[in-house]
Amino acid sequence: MKSTVFSVLAFLILSVCAGTLNASPADTIQYRINDLQSKIDNGLKYRQLTEPEAKSLQKRLDNIKISFEKAKGRNLPPSSVTSINQKLDVLTRDISKERHDAQRAANPSAEKRINDRINTLQAKIDSGTKSGQLTDDEARTLQSRLNAIKNRFENAKKSPLATQETKAINGQLDNLSRDISKQKQDEQRKKAKR
Repeated sequence: MKSTVFSVLAFLILSVCAGTLNASPADTIQYRINDLQSKIDNGLKYRQLTEPEAKSLQKRLDNIKISFEKAKGRNLPPSSVTSINQKLDVLTRDISKERHDAQRAANPSAEKRINDRINTLQAKIDSGTKSGQLTDDEARTLQSRLNAIKNRFENAKKSPLATQETKAINGQLDNLSRDISKQKQDEQRKKAKR
């Protein structure tokens, strides 16, 4: 039984290897292009690439695709195969470098700043409630908004924090901060004291 399983596995491995060896240069290049497209798409999806990085890499891959299509129209001369493969080699290295670069190291500081801002706004809501500068309804509404931002932030942290998401969360925090200040200084407090 074991020898039969081993024989089947060996046959499958040899078949795959033979298929790879017999692949035409066009098939090999197309496979590499598809693989790099997948790496760019996944790098953007999983926030290993910023949008500008992905756009730049995509543009380079699109140019290689155009060169490949033109070369296929000329029956794919060997010089074109060599040139395209060299460009694919360079792009492969650059995609890998961009997917593992320092922007990921910069994200913890962005996360820390957002976390600090959330804690500061929480303290403002708590102190406004305690001092009577916020009514119960105002505090509930502001707390609900802060909780929504916290949830968004927690979900965003499951992957490396993207620049666009950081900006969006900071924008929400800016709006909430302004509204907390407004509510703490509004007229109903002055009227209630009279």
